[in-house]
This record gives sequence, structure tokens and C-alpha cells, in this order.
Amino acid sequence: MLFGLLKQKKVQNCLVLTEDGRIVRSSLPVRKGHVLDDSTEEAWGLFSGALIPEKKSGRLFLLLNERSAIPMCLNGNLSKFKQATLTAIAAESADEALNKIQKGGVKTLLAKALSTAIILFSICVCIIVIFGLISAGKLSIPGFGGGG
Repeated sequence: MLFGLLKQKKVQNCLVLTEDGRIVRSSLPVRKGHVLDDSTEEAWGLFSGALIPEKKSGRLFLLLNERSAIPMCLNGNLSKFKQATLTAIAAESADEALNKIQKGGVKTLLAKALSTAIILFSICVCIIVIFGLISAGKLSIPGFGGGG
């Protein structure tokens, strides 16, 4: 038991492609079949097809996308990865955020229209009830109508 605690934990060098177009280097701890980022509570699968070598040192990096739990599989060939890939990830994220904003605006507009319609309907009902009571003689308003 004690030897298991003293054993050095495995880490994997990673390149994380973020939604805003950055490439973040990190060393993430390796768990059973995945790497885990404890700070963001995100995990990615771990397999050799997604490892790419660094040109200078030859160290292997796991290429990750912030939006997917599956690493980007390049089979060790970095020439398949282009700046367009990173731009596409950032553009997709921007489009999704814009769609959320637009959907939220439509929902807000519909909610305001519905609440306005309910208020106007309630006011009309109150006016009809008041005039009904006045015409039936159940309600008299001073200075309104010809009393006597």
C-alpha cells in the first residue's frame, strides 16, 4: 500500500485547442484510459493515434479539442493539422454563442408580449365587470351618472 502512494504519477503532455483560438500546453495526469484536467473537471480519451511528436525534442503531445472528449486523431502526422482547423473550432464556438443570444432574445420578446397581453386582457375584464355592476345598480360611483 505504501509503495503505491510513493509511486510517481503518470502525466501526458497535451496541446488543448480552445474555443477562442488559442493553443494551451499542459501536462495532465493519466488515469485509466483518459487524461483528466482537475481544474476544469474535463477528461479526454487517451489513444496513440492522437499523439503528435514535438519537432525539437520528439516528445509526444496529445492533441485535444476543448469542445470534445475525443482527442483529434492525426496518427502522428502534424501536417494534417492546419490553422484552418483551429479557426473552424473558434468560428463554430462563436456561431453557437451568437445563436444562444438570438434564441434568448426571441424568448425574452415572447415573454414580454405574453405578459403585456395578459395585463391588457385583465384590465379589459375589470372594466367590463365594473360597467356590468354599474348598469345592474350594484355599484355606484359618486359624481358618475345621474343620481337624483
